[in-house]
Amino acid sequence: MGNASRYYSGVNQKKIKRSRAASRSHSSLSDFISQKFKWLVILLFGIWIFLLSGVLPISTHSPGVIQSLQLRSLLQKRKEEAVQKEIQISALKEEKERLIRDKDYQEKVIRETLGYVGQNEIIFDF
Repeated sequence: MGNASRYYSGVNQKKIKRSRAASRSHSSLSDFISQKFKWLVILLFGIWIFLLSGVLPISTHSPGVIQSLQLRSLLQKRKEEAVQKEIQISALKEEKERLIRDKDYQEKVIRETLGYVGQNEIIFDF
């Protein structure tokens, strides 16, 4: 019985050594994978920042994200200005039509703008 128990204890010790070696290799493999994953994440983040910065517009013929956002806000501003100009244009067209149709309004504008006076009127300039 002594030899058998020694045999089984030796076998058990070998199994324990193998499992420890396997866990060490598994641990080193997981460390290796986690290191590779960490560098991959850092690399992808760096590429994303590089593209976001808009450094490539010359070679890719497209603005970066930041410039694109700036251009969109500028476009929105220009559209609002265009709407304001359209309102001004319509107001001027209405005034033009009124000047064409209304003789009293014509006379008023001529007197105010050009300083004309009617017959038998005296101007007192203070």
